[in-house]
Parts: sequence; structure tokens; C-alpha cells
Amino acid sequence: LQIAMACHNVHNVLCESHGLQVIPWEDKSPEHHAIVIDSIDRILSGEIESPEEAHDNFVAMKEADGWDYDTEYSTANKTNPRLCDWDELDDVDRMKEELFFAVASSFIKRKS
Repeated sequence: LQIAMACHNVHNVLCESHGLQVIPWEDKSPEHHAIVIDSIDRILSGEIESPEEAHDNFVAMKEADGWDYDTEYSTANKTNPRLCDWDELDDVDRMKEELFFAVASSFIKRKS
């Protein structure tokens, strides 16, 4: 949970620096928590090896929860503009994924 909160807080700093809405971890849905924790577990286990794969995992989990792509984000309609291929993400969304992956993977225990 601490790694998930660290990833989320770094994400929020990036969002704030670009004038985007910031939602505290405590106010995010249990479904969001599950997606973040799943991605982190897969990064730490080595199953996810890149920001692109982390994004693909995010998209797959959101779609499995009934979300669809739309240009407007809406929790009520379960739509999200980030439910697209990696190459279609804008620079800020790509940076979000890269930072998420970097923070999560920084917790991988290296063999000495």
C-alpha cells in the first residue's frame, strides 16, 4: 500500500504541475486502488517490464471493469481518454505512465 501511495503522490505532483485535477489517494475508488496495486505487483514481479506494458495493463483492467474510451473523462459514464494505445497518449499522459513505472520499479529489490 505504501508503494501505491508513493506512485499516486508522484502522479499528483505531475498533474498539479500541468494544471490538472488532483484527487487524494483516500478519495479514489476501491477499483482504482485495485488497478494501481495490481500494476505495482506485476512490475515488482517482473511481469510488467516497461511503462508501455503498465499502460496496457491499466487499459485492460479498466475495460474489464466496464470502462470505454472517450475524449471526456467521466466516472458516471465510465469513460476515459487514456484508454487508448500507448502511441496515442499525449506527452503528459505518457509522462504519468513513465513516472508510475519508475517509482514502482525503484522498489524492486536488487540482488547484490
